Amino acid sequence: MKVGLTILLILLVSAFWFFNQKEEEANCSDCNLILITVDTLRADHLGFYGYARATSPFLDQFSKESIVFNNHITPRPKTGPSIASLFTGLYPNKLQIRNNREPLNNKIQTLTSIFKKNNFKTAAVISNIALKHEYSGLKRDFDTFDLHVDEEELNRKDHLQRNAKNTFKASLKILKDFKNKQFFLWIHLMDPHGPYYPPEEYRNYFHSNSKNLVQNSLLPEYQLLPSAEVVDGLTDINHYIDNYDDEIRYLDIQFASFFKELTAMGLLSNSMIVFSADHGESLSEHEYYLEHGAELYENNIRIPLAIRLPGKLTKPVEQYSGLTSSIDILPSMVNFFKLTDVQETGGFNLFELIKDTTLKREFTISESYQDNVFNRLAARNQNSKVINFRDGKRCFDLLKDPTETAPVSCEQAPFPFLSSKLEEYQRDNQKYSRDQVKPSAMDPKDVQTLKSLGYF
Repeated sequence: MKVGLTILLILLVSAFWFFNQKEEEANCSDCNLILITVDTLRADHLGFYGYARATSPFLDQFSKESIVFNNHITPRPKTGPSIASLFTGLYPNKLQIRNNREPLNNKIQTLTSIFKKNNFKTAAVISNIALKHEYSGLKRDFDTFDLHVDEEELNRKDHLQRNAKNTFKASLKILKDFKNKQFFLWIHLMDPHGPYYPPEEYRNYFHSNSKNLVQNSLLPEYQLLPSAEVVDGLTDINHYIDNYDDEIRYLDIQFASFFKELTAMGLLSNSMIVFSADHGESLSEHEYYLEHGAELYENNIRIPLAIRLPGKLTKPVEQYSGLTSSIDILPSMVNFFKLTDVQETGGFNLFELIKDTTLKREFTISESYQDNVFNRLAARNQNSKVINFRDGKRCFDLLKDPTETAPVSCEQAPFPFLSSKLEEYQRDNQKYSRDQVKPSAMDPKDVQTLKSLGYF
């Protein structure tokens, strides 16, 4: 008898939870989306991904209120193509966008065009000149596309930027203009993209106790810092890593202020906040110094993803350790907001992956494409990765070898399966033509800015 009553009680509680969730979902018809992408932010330099330094105390708290995705991968560690994939749910081979200044075909649906068709107000606040409409094709369907980079760096007058404080300030102004309208807001922050140089009062949070001397000539010219000592041609790479972490801490402080304003405006109860990045950064690993784009090791392609549901909803899990990709964000938003008139994409619905334990993403693809050939091409599952180099392939067990320094035999499972997916991706690459609008002539000011950011 007691067993029967216990079972009945469990069923009643489960039914109450189920119908309560359904009611909550039904009441989210007025919800908004705030998408925040951070340039050059690797996951493993954030506290909630296990970093020892206190780079992200507020984001760590934010993550506790969010669903954290532990294995989130970008398809291309370069801003233009990475963001294009996020906004379309398509891999770079289908878009035929491989580098910056390759604008998106205006016939392809985007996250913005879908929200716009579904009567959302749309706005973007961007702080990377590489995402200028002439170079990215992303401005269309945004009611407001705010891209101002007019702040001179203290020691580099040709480096124009807009820091996180002013980017969030511009974002808040737009939100106040929206008032009671349903909206999609995209914010792209430039911190911590190099040169790693936050505002003066936010420098020197971190100091390494040891030095790691490398040839100064190995560092990209745009990354060189006035504060870095050079003795006999050697400089301390740890000083640059300290500054990179300073940038993240500065970003974290500004995000905390922005979040406080969202709270004061009453937007947290009916706004989803998606926090992610375009790509990571190599800080010296594999002798690739302070750069991104060419290599496909974890520091370049593993990026953060934390989704805070509207406050009126209960998050289903704390963390999801399955494999996910930037191309999964579009179909996930379409599903959550119940958007209509949507073309099929190659991404997964993140919320379905969480809900259905029998469903999982088997692999992701990441690419580095230069001179009309694949410089690198990688396939990754949850714990393993194969990278095709121009001189052959290397396979890694990411559980035993997270730094990817000890290749294993590519004959053992799951590497033949992952290799077959790379072959399939290369075959598909031949099916799609580069039907893109050519970039317009570049503004001389943009040339200077892009050079200072290492894009040339």
